[in-house]
Amino acid sequence: MKTYKPIPKMDGGLLCNSCRRTIRNFKNEDEAIGKSGPVLCYKCLEELVYNYKTKNKEGFIHTEVLEILKLFPTTNKDKFFDALRGITCMMIGGEIVTYHCDIVTALNCGLENRNVTLSEWD
Repeated sequence: MKTYKPIPKMDGGLLCNSCRRTIRNFKNEDEAIGKSGPVLCYKCLEELVYNYKTKNKEGFIHTEVLEILKLFPTTNKDKFFDALRGITCMMIGGEIVTYHCDIVTALNCGLENRNVTLSEWD
């Protein structure tokens, strides 16, 4: 698995590992340096999720959700799975399929260590 290093900016923000846009501001430098997974802006995270190879074009089965979660080892898994609680999903071939947009939201919540907001909720 590829190792990512955060790219801190002088003003306390970070640069996206993919496109180099400025993203999140961290309260302290230690929080930024402690990141070991990719630090991606919303657009690049969305691109990664929507282009992720899945069994079904409609979304992720459970094993694929766990695979993509492994790409972000510092993700708060409780916040990630809380964001997936109560979402709309579908069944294909007896497997629950989670839509791409819900995975993006859950990853943002887990990476930012926060709960899903009302505007993000399904």
